Amino acid sequence: MSQFYVNKLENIDWKFAVAAASSDVDQIGQTFLQMKMTIDGKDIFFELSLVQFFAFLSEMEKIKSHLDSYS
Repeated sequence: MSQFYVNKLENIDWKFAVAAASSDVDQIGQTFLQMKMTIDGKDIFFELSLVQFFAFLSEMEKIKSHLDSYS
């Protein structure tokens, strides 16, 4: 029987923000999401555009659906 290790997602913190200043004028006023995920005690920080966030959310919902089918 095969065994594999799965990292433990402990927490997700997030906040929406709007770019108020940028060296790229096109970025001013753009909405984005800042996220911090804690996985196995390690913090991982990243930013997503709204399009990227909704794609990420869709993938997380698919994963949850798969995990729910095992319980």
